[in-house]
This record gives sequence, C-alpha cells and structure tokens, in this order.
Amino acid sequence: MHGGRDQGVEGLRKRSRRPRSSPSRLPADLESLICELRQQHPRWGARPLVHELGQRNVQPLSSRATVHRILVRNGLVSHQDQQHKRKYRRWQ
Repeated sequence: MHGGRDQGVEGLRKRSRRPRSSPSRLPADLESLICELRQQHPRWGARPLVHELGQRNVQPLSSRATVHRILVRNGLVSHQDQQHKRKYRRWQ
C-alpha cells in the first residue's frame, strides 16, 4: 500500500505528489541544445527551433509546444504584447 493503515501515524503525513520519475521528459542534453540554439539565434521561436532540430536529425524530435515550454522554463522567452491586435467582428 501507499500509506495509511499499514504505516500508522507515519502513513498519514503529507508527502510530495511529484512523480518519482518522468519517463516522457526530454533528455537534459536535448534541452541544453535547444537553449544553446536559442542563445545563438535570439529571434528564433519554437517553430524555427523545431525545424532546425529536424534538419539536424535530432531524436526524439520535440513538439513546438514542448520547445516553447523549455524556453519559458529556462527564462529565454518573455511575454510580449501582440503586435497586431486581434479585431473581433460580431455577427448575428
């Protein structure tokens, strides 16, 4: 069991809910490659970075969303206002 009756009071103690492993997480060397590419090409976003990784035959190839999360997690992307404000047209 994961706690409770067989562990007595100790089993009721709060524990971390973080998974013990993350098998689907990208290898650290791939994450560092993505960060290096971004630092070499500061204007590149997730889409050009994924394209470059594909050109280099990097496996496993990351999705655009994963690359963006890596950039955000490492502080390489800052929030910026949209250059072209969206215009919503109401219809009936």
